[in-house]
Amino acid sequence: MTTPTFFLSSTIYDFKDLRSAIKYELENRGCQVLASDHNDFGNDPNLNSYEACLRQIDNADFFILLIGSRVGGKFDQDQSISITRAEYRHAYKRHLEGKLKILPFVRRSIWDVKEDRAAIKKVIEQTELTEKEVYSIVSSPSKHLNDAKHIFDFIDEVTRKHEFKEALQRGGTGPTGNWIYGFDTFEEIVSVFSNAVFLGESKQEHLVKQNLRDCLLRTVSDILSKHKSTVFVPALEIYNISLSYPLSMERWQFPVKIPVSVNGLLNAYSIRLTKIYKDAEPVKMALRSRVFHRFENTSGMYQETPATNCLRQLLEFLGYEVEFSHSQWIMSQLEDNSPDSDPMNIRFEQAILLFSEARRQLNIFRICQAFLKFLAGENFIEPNLVSKFVEEGDTGNPIITKAEIEELLGIPIQQRQTS
Repeated sequence: MTTPTFFLSSTIYDFKDLRSAIKYELENRGCQVLASDHNDFGNDPNLNSYEACLRQIDNADFFILLIGSRVGGKFDQDQSISITRAEYRHAYKRHLEGKLKILPFVRRSIWDVKEDRAAIKKVIEQTELTEKEVYSIVSSPSKHLNDAKHIFDFIDEVTRKHEFKEALQRGGTGPTGNWIYGFDTFEEIVSVFSNAVFLGESKQEHLVKQNLRDCLLRTVSDILSKHKSTVFVPALEIYNISLSYPLSMERWQFPVKIPVSVNGLLNAYSIRLTKIYKDAEPVKMALRSRVFHRFENTSGMYQETPATNCLRQLLEFLGYEVEFSHSQWIMSQLEDNSPDSDPMNIRFEQAILLFSEARRQLNIFRICQAFLKFLAGENFIEPNLVSKFVEEGDTGNPIITKAEIEELLGIPIQQRQTS
């Protein structure tokens, strides 16, 4: 999944602590944050600092704007445009192109002053004061504002006040990207991220998913092999071979003959038998957290879903460790066989262990694959799992499902519930 990138735009002096807190919060959620006051901003040394900031906006998915009591440095002295405002205008062009989402925030105390000044203006406009005198009163600096006119105009630009008014008058479509969030606390900003960016996920839910994703990726990495530039799943290859060698207890006394052509494959596979990542704690945490459960209003309880059932199967497969004590024996047999030698012989019990372990790893791989797609935003599709053990006549059919068991028994199986 692509890492979301955020550009953080604001004056530095009055937002330094808040900028650091936002950067820390988003990076903990697995995001990249471009903040010019941090050394990892990644600006181009061939550009001046202003142009470098605008260039980095082009690399962002989200533009966070913080408006407070200060104007900050000027980007254009003639037009009296601040650096923050120039960054916003560049970001808004990207927004109109559909390449960026804007998340503007204004301190609620500044918003309240703006509303109070607007109310005062309506009153004193009824007096005999001149327009210049009215403007002087309304835009006068205070301990909250060092340049009221600039800040108020900036807020009006962000809310697209004039565009919105014109749209209402002509009956057209209003501007987009003009919702501005008032805030007093850091928690209020975090709640906006949770709902507008992370689809309502809490930080805990995000961490559960992130830890699970990392666990699944490490597990898949251990199952895969690479020959030259080709990445493949050895377990799948061994599974396909096992379909050609059906085993049953009636045949236990007969050796299983493996063609020499697959020796290299067996070699790669046997090396990986003891390397599978087996830390299942992220899977257990995902099940305990109820992130993937479904809440039923009628029962007032959390219900299992296909996703949680799949995680429980993964937990079972990860916990089932094959005691493959014969792997070194197979390795020695492989080394003793040249490409032109006759098919090597593997005893029944060794073949059972090898083929069963291949099926376990294949099921782990397919579950991880399905869940990683789910975590990337796709609909969850239950993977096609194979039976755990090799049996006579096995052609690779999936394991028996809960629905099939219910149909066979003629009664519903009680679903696991978590209160």
